[in-house]
Amino acid sequence: MIPWTLLFQIVGGAIIIPLFYLASVIGSNKNGYFNSGREVPLSYAQAILPSALLLYLVPTLAMYFPWNNIELTQNITAFWQPAPTFVNFLILALSLVLSRTTKTKSSSARGTDIKHLNRIYLSVFLVTTITHITVLFICFTSTDPKLSLSYVFLPSRQTYKSTTTLGLHYIFQWDAWGIFLSSLIWCWMSVSDVQRILKHQSVGGELKTGVLLTIGSVLAGPGAVMSIVWWWREAKLEEIERTVDKSKAT
Repeated sequence: MIPWTLLFQIVGGAIIIPLFYLASVIGSNKNGYFNSGREVPLSYAQAILPSALLLYLVPTLAMYFPWNNIELTQNITAFWQPAPTFVNFLILALSLVLSRTTKTKSSSARGTDIKHLNRIYLSVFLVTTITHITVLFICFTSTDPKLSLSYVFLPSRQTYKSTTTLGLHYIFQWDAWGIFLSSLIWCWMSVSDVQRILKHQSVGGELKTGVLLTIGSVLAGPGAVMSIVWWWREAKLEEIERTVDKSKAT
């Protein structure tokens, strides 16, 4: 995961994120992937949320805080750039500590990781939904033309060469759209894969999934949709796992 985060910051999300999703889809396109077991080591599952909150969410909030000190803001922004990599290192370190303190019985029991993973999905859902709704509220209520929906979300070829700031704005807008659209497609394919394994796949179901993902992205935001998809997927993978265990037992 660390190389992906480094490439994301260096090359750009609209290029690296779709490649990560492509690798994920290729790696999970066979039934054997779903039969191999979805469980995450307990100590690792416990380490993800505090690590992400401490070394990604906190630096992100600090970057937007009005410090009234440009040098401090620049330093925080510089720290934020490789922050996803730092998160990975902290997860590894914290999981090693937790693995020594976690009881053997609880760490070996099947499904003990799910409640910790669900806390991650819930936290992501809350943070991203609040952020999305806040941004929409500002865009709809502000009288500043630079805070309108079109200015914030729609790249403009008429102004991007005017200043360096507008040029960067233009690049980041396309970067965001590339991440958003590829994430939406990844979520759709992830749902489709699980439905295929459960033999619930149909044309109507595929269309319904696409519509729900799109509506959810508009109302609650793409981050919220992704967290819901992964929460749903986790439950379905556990269901598949139980089915495989029953078939082995018989």
